[in-house]
Amino acid sequence: ENIIWPATNSIKLIGIDESTTVIDGGQNASVIRFEDNENFVIDTTTIIQYFTITNGYAQGDWPAYYGGGIYCGTNASPKLSNVSIINNHAYWSGGGIYCESSDPVFVNLNISNNTTSTNMPSGSGGGAVIRNSNAVFRNCLFNDNLAGSAGGIQCDSNTNPIISGCAITNNTGGGIQVQGYNFTMLNSYVTDNIGTGIFLIGNDGEGLIINCVIARNSGAGVLSGNQTHIINSTITENIGIDFYDEWMDMYQYEGGVVNAYGFVNVINSIIWNNFPHEIANQDFSQGLLNVSHSLIKGGLEEGAGEINWLDGNINLNPMFINPSDNNLHISDYSPCIGAGIDSIEINGVTFYASTIDIEGTSRPQPENSAIDIGAYESSRDIPLDLPYQISEYATAGSILGGISLLNENSLYAVSSNDKVYRLDSNLNYYYYLDVDGGIKSASSITPDHTIYIASTDQNLYSFNSSGVTNPSWPRALGSEA
Repeated sequence: ENIIWPATNSIKLIGIDESTTVIDGGQNASVIRFEDNENFVIDTTTIIQYFTITNGYAQGDWPAYYGGGIYCGTNASPKLSNVSIINNHAYWSGGGIYCESSDPVFVNLNISNNTTSTNMPSGSGGGAVIRNSNAVFRNCLFNDNLAGSAGGIQCDSNTNPIISGCAITNNTGGGIQVQGYNFTMLNSYVTDNIGTGIFLIGNDGEGLIINCVIARNSGAGVLSGNQTHIINSTITENIGIDFYDEWMDMYQYEGGVVNAYGFVNVINSIIWNNFPHEIANQDFSQGLLNVSHSLIKGGLEEGAGEINWLDGNINLNPMFINPSDNNLHISDYSPCIGAGIDSIEINGVTFYASTIDIEGTSRPQPENSAIDIGAYESSRDIPLDLPYQISEYATAGSILGGISLLNENSLYAVSSNDKVYRLDSNLNYYYYLDVDGGIKSASSITPDHTIYIASTDQNLYSFNSSGVTNPSWPRALGSEA
């Protein structure tokens, strides 16, 4: 079924349940179209609720090729709640939703597995396209959508969307792309997208990102070309690659937060374990990148380009509870506890921390204490002392051969650069052992710190506790002692 909505306001289309009440577009056209109407307004008293909208295919001439699931044309601003918009396709843009010159409200939507044509110049917005519109998304899921660009959401042309409590995950073509104008994202997750997490283009708008987790995207976490303010957010494990731009004759940076052309402020935020840079200001950028009261792995030295390093920044392990299981809450030992700031003035503008965290927990905890750094607020006012010391030692190669702990004061690590490192209990460096071939393993370490190493050059090496080769060594493997 393909529905052309009548030019009548306050109609309510209410189903029984998303799982049982389905409108199937039969791949003929958009499933539901609110056509352009310059002379009549449909507002949020028009309601669609408790439906699944699926199998739409927006095709044909303009504008029929926009909005595979829902098309909201000029002056069409309905409210959709508890609706699944899944498995729809648009020949051009807006696989799930397309909004043009309208202000709809979307609450509790599942926008998944929608696509656009990836070979079209404007094949963008696999989940949704918001154009000349002030759309609101609350508690919506954008998952596994696909487009040539902006697999999750595309916002452009005098658009001022508000995205709150949403998850933009596993989309191909990137998470969100905003071309100019304003953008607000609150208490949301942008994770595991193929492409940049949030890409803000053009210097005409202002982006506000508060209490958000931006993680594990295959590109920059946030790439900004306008005024962008990142407050109390956690940006981690975004992996991109610097590349050479022949047209601009320079390298383009990627990583956690990258300022391309704009003015970016990072406040009360964690930027940790991103690649190849934690934070970067492009060499060609005419703007500023300010960092205040934030935890940045590697500190200022890890940053690329010119960065304005303000007060309150730290370079310590944030002590996430279980990052390998995507649990980015901070532990009771985290240095982020109480390290944030309630408000700060930068370049004549005062920025305020949110009064809640990403999960709705009041900030600060407890009352009258200092707020925490990052998207999650701890229940503590100060961190607990660690019951143990965490230390790091970086070998020249990867630790492929494993480690051996002889006693509480001696650790041996076999590295891929064909060396064996001896470290003490605080990972302070003693020495490294080198052999002619590649190291297969640390064969044995005796109680008196004699170490035997089997090498790919078919020899067995022996070193004493000072790292000096023992007499009559090395010996060919298989030879008699």
